[in-house]
Amino acid sequence: MVVRPVRDIPPDPAWINPKDLCVTLAKPAHRGLTFAAPAKGCFFNVLLRDGPMSRIAHIDLDDANLPPPTPEIEQERRVAMFDLMEENSFTLPVRDDRPVPPGPYNVGLSIRDKRLVFDVNTATDEKAAEFHLSLSPFRQVVKDYFQICKSYFDAVKTLPPSQIETIDMARRGIHNEGARILQERLEGKVEVDDATARRLFTLVCVLHFGG
Repeated sequence: MVVRPVRDIPPDPAWINPKDLCVTLAKPAHRGLTFAAPAKGCFFNVLLRDGPMSRIAHIDLDDANLPPPTPEIEQERRVAMFDLMEENSFTLPVRDDRPVPPGPYNVGLSIRDKRLVFDVNTATDEKAAEFHLSLSPFRQVVKDYFQICKSYFDAVKTLPPSQIETIDMARRGIHNEGARILQERLEGKVEVDDATARRLFTLVCVLHFGG
């Protein structure tokens, strides 16, 4: 990976203000280059595919009051968090002609009073949005997902690859259904692509674990 000072950043009309940021560009011409401001050690990975700042830079999962997860659930959480930080799309819509707070965003995900809460702040810790979703539409698909995951984890220990693949296909189907429901519930609040919805749904399942 090549590190360049801010003064060497190629001109780009979509470029954001690099002040006090270390930014990895995802445009094809810039991919693999990290541009570092020497003033402060702030680090953000900024993807420009869906707009310069339409993404999650950090996510905080409030699972402190939940029982310790199983190794399998913990692995699911780690993979989802890693993949989400590698690439995601998170766009707040314009409401009542008010300007949308600029991203990237720090997102807190929690369950409060039996509701799923997204707490969205800007990189400067200013409130960008907060929305609460009913858990009712998720209960059955989360239950199904946990059951199929258990079957999958058991299968990989004893069953032949052909049977494992069949169970994994079912697992992916339930996962996709959960992501679809999440996208529907987020409609009008935030736009996320399919891959982001899948990873967020995994984190929703983690919050449900033992809850």
